[in-house]
Amino acid sequence: MQIDTTIQISPPSGDDWLTSFFALIRRLYENIALAFKGQISFGDGIDVDNIRGTWKTAVSAAGNFTVNHNLGYIPTGWFMVKTDAFENLKFISSTTTQITLAGQNGGANILLFII
Repeated sequence: MQIDTTIQISPPSGDDWLTSFFALIRRLYENIALAFKGQISFGDGIDVDNIRGTWKTAVSAAGNFTVNHNLGYIPTGWFMVKTDAFENLKFISSTTTQITLAGQNGGANILLFII
C-alpha cells in the first residue's frame, strides 16, 4: 500500500532562507508522517533500523555475566529476543559500554536488543 506523505504546496519564490526553511518543514513533516504510519523498526536482528539501540548475542551464565554494548550511554533496558534454552535473566548493572545480567541456568545462546 502506497502512503502519500507529501505536502501538496509549492515552495515560495524569493528569498533563499525562506525556501530553505520551507524545505526543512517539509522534510520534518514527511519524517513524522512516516514514523506514525508504522515505519518504526528495531531492525532485523543483526542491523539496527531506526530505534536507538544495539543487537548483541551472548551465552548466559548461571550467575553474573557481562555483555559489551558500546552504546556510549547507560542503557534504559533490554529485550531478550531469542534463546535456545530456558533462561531467565535479571538486570544487575550497566555502564556506557557494558550491561551486567544474571542468568538462572546458564549456557543459553541469547539474542538481546539493548536500548
